[in-house]
Amino acid sequence: MVKQSVSFSREFSLLSIFQQIIAILIGVLFFLGLIPFNYPEVSGILITLIVVQLFVSLFRLHLFAFFYELILLLLSVLSFIPILGYLFRFLGFIGALFDMLFHRNAQIIKEVNFAKSSSGKKSRKNDSQKHFEGKVYEAKYKEKK
Repeated sequence: MVKQSVSFSREFSLLSIFQQIIAILIGVLFFLGLIPFNYPEVSGILITLIVVQLFVSLFRLHLFAFFYELILLLLSVLSFIPILGYLFRFLGFIGALFDMLFHRNAQIIKEVNFAKSSSGKKSRKNDSQKHFEGKVYEAKYKEKK
């Protein structure tokens, strides 16, 4: 049973790495979009990568990341505004940096949770639950006498 959870964790780990690489590419493309007259060339790749990131976040059920990617998609569309677009491209670059950090921290948190779950503890009950169950058992035992 442990081997199945390891392969399941590796699958999500690969998706985390994939999302992190896409987040880095999104940040680079937003940065390249800051160069004058370069955004129309990189916008097609940028919007495609953000849509792929949306689908991967939805597949992994990371709703916070999904809505964050929607904001990045909105910023990439608003970047087509002629002069104001530079502000949206800069905000998209900053947002992509936060997205990279988010995916990196999510991967670390999953690794820590996996290490905690495979620590070998069989009982997940806390002391108060064990104490309560003992009282119920003692009460049933006293009634039978």
